[in-house]
Amino acid sequence: MNSRSTQLTLAAVMLLGLATCCYAQNATPSVLRWNYGAPNAVTDLTHGAKVEGLKTDEVNVYVAMFDIQDTEYNHAWVQVVNHGKTPIQFDPESAFLKDGTRVPAEAPEKAADRIQRIGEAKAQELSSPKCPMMNGGGGGGGKGASVPGGGGSIACLTLPVLVAKSKEVATLTSEQAEWVRNHSLKPTTVAPGEQVVGAIVFKKGKKPTGYMLAVPVAGKTFEFPVSAVNKISNYD
Repeated sequence: MNSRSTQLTLAAVMLLGLATCCYAQNATPSVLRWNYGAPNAVTDLTHGAKVEGLKTDEVNVYVAMFDIQDTEYNHAWVQVVNHGKTPIQFDPESAFLKDGTRVPAEAPEKAADRIQRIGEAKAQELSSPKCPMMNGGGGGGGKGASVPGGGGSIACLTLPVLVAKSKEVATLTSEQAEWVRNHSLKPTTVAPGEQVVGAIVFKKGKKPTGYMLAVPVAGKTFEFPVSAVNKISNYD
């Protein structure tokens, strides 16, 4: 398990131990919105991420927002705890972000496949031979492709540093895609006294943005103010 996965797992475990600090204010009878200073809401800072929680007699919901490095995706790390006496149906793909527009949750397999596909394309691009210079000459048998209609040739090479970067990108991409497949929440029934915890994946925006994360659970929508850097790539 890489360090990022370890940190996120630890963050999930710590969510249950948060202390109560505030009352959630109702935006509507079916909406509970996290609001600092109200008695039903909790907050903490875990591994550099702000963790927010809302508690009712029947269900507790905790969230934290994370970047999935060098991809088109963020993920919300979400924990749902059933303190009631009846099972709770929970569909993580019903969650969404909103900042004036609505950003729906992505299907985990679709997101993982896209991460893999884009990463493999980038790795291939990095490892492809580069042809940065043209050699003069009479069209002799030197290395490189001959220039149509001329006597020069283009020297093509693959730089070792780019080959190493290509392998790094391919490895990271594979790990990221596998992480999304293994850790994303699926539609499920949460039995009384049980919990589910895992990731819900969202497409990144084009700039740093503050969102309201909405998580429908047990007939209510739990809303949390979160923020995302929305940086897609460090490769370029």
